Amino acid sequence: IKSHLTTEQVVVLPPVLGVENAEKNHQSLLGELKVKVIEQLSALPSSTGMRLQKNMQKKLNEVAEVVSGKVTGFTTDTGIQSLKVDMRGEENEVVAKNYLLATGKYLGGGLKHQQHFSESVFDLPVFNGADAVSKDRPMTHLLDPVASNSQPFMALGLKVDATGHPVCTNQKQVYTNLAACGHVLTGFDFTRDRCGFGVSIGSGMLAVKSGVLS
Repeated sequence: IKSHLTTEQVVVLPPVLGVENAEKNHQSLLGELKVKVIEQLSALPSSTGMRLQKNMQKKLNEVAEVVSGKVTGFTTDTGIQSLKVDMRGEENEVVAKNYLLATGKYLGGGLKHQQHFSESVFDLPVFNGADAVSKDRPMTHLLDPVASNSQPFMALGLKVDATGHPVCTNQKQVYTNLAACGHVLTGFDFTRDRCGFGVSIGSGMLAVKSGVLS
């Protein structure tokens, strides 16, 4: 590569810098080639995405206690009071001041799709853009028979207000201390709009700035 470079050129690499030592490998290339070196994004599973997730998990562990399990129930008043969490067969109660729903859509398990579509943790109302989706509406009604067309079910999700709180059909917040972010939201199809990462980051930042995680 060096024999073909000039100082004005840029080296664009496929995603080959790895996960564990990506920064070290990048700095080594910069020092060796003396030009700007950038790495392309890749399809899933993405090494760049894995690096981002690893760094986020590291920071999260530094500021909070992290527990792992499956939510099996919850208690409420005007807001979410506590979660019942199955941790390897043992049910535990998790209590927090505020809650952030970042469960994803179908692959992440944020939306269920049996006879109808529903939100999987709090059974929140599901929308197709601005339109509420009735629990009596069969999932076949949200499929376009032309496979190449945009599929309505891909844009399903939760509707939120300007502060990131899920709302009902009357625009009122469902729970005062619950916000949502990422692919579980309605109004976009990440497979076509190519905005999934941007929506996740932007809506996550909105939740933080609005004080949901305070």
